[in-house]
Amino acid sequence: MKKAELIFIPTPGIGHLVSTLEFAKRLTDRDDRLLIKILSIKFPSTFYPFAESYTKSLTSSQPRIQLIDLPLVDPPPSDLLKSRVNYVSVYVENNIPNVKDTVTKIVQSSNSNTSSSRVVGFLGLTLYLPNRHNQIETEFSESDPELLIPGILNPVPPSVLPSAVLEKDGGYTAYIKLSRRLRDTKGIIVNTFKELEQYALDSFSDTPPVYAVGPVLDLKGQPNLSLDGAQRDNIMNWLDDQPPLSVDGEGVGISGGDEVGL
Repeated sequence: MKKAELIFIPTPGIGHLVSTLEFAKRLTDRDDRLLIKILSIKFPSTFYPFAESYTKSLTSSQPRIQLIDLPLVDPPPSDLLKSRVNYVSVYVENNIPNVKDTVTKIVQSSNSNTSSSRVVGFLGLTLYLPNRHNQIETEFSESDPELLIPGILNPVPPSVLPSAVLEKDGGYTAYIKLSRRLRDTKGIIVNTFKELEQYALDSFSDTPPVYAVGPVLDLKGQPNLSLDGAQRDNIMNWLDDQPPLSVDGEGVGISGGDEVGL
């Protein structure tokens, strides 16, 4: 039986890495021919101190999923931390040579077909940005009028947008760069499902194909180590008290669980 090999390159951050691992597990459970290699762009351990041990525990029982740690590169200048999004964007760009070198070695050592995947959030806003930038060419302001964004049913006040698109310190520029690159892809994988966001998924008509593969969640993962145990118990008790099907959980961060809206 001929094997097929996939290479996933998730954005740095424990939330992106865990959801990519869970998606890989779902694929290998469905098809015995698949072998998946996940290239892990590592942040310094001070950013996510428990990330390495956590992700390795997830792959230890998955013989057809291999986690490859890329060499740690020098971090960007600290002044770029004024915009977290820009900082991450520059850090990813600094890793491009390592990614190219690793992928080249994998392809040269394999007779399989190789493809890649990137998981994207805020898709409607992200795909909307280039059109808006072509007309205005500047970051958003909280005083701007409400926005009509494809994929979002109601007008959106700028004050609720991701803070990076209001930043003059590189965050907005990083988002523009990402949004333009999305148009170059052959497909976009989104961690959602049609029953939850049918309107949004139907609105993407002039984009690369959008594939809803969710919900992809690590339901057995360890609790966030930065969350107080008593606080976590209060949250779980509150959830247990709610009527069935009355709560929608939405992850809006990349820190692996410390930013969740209900």
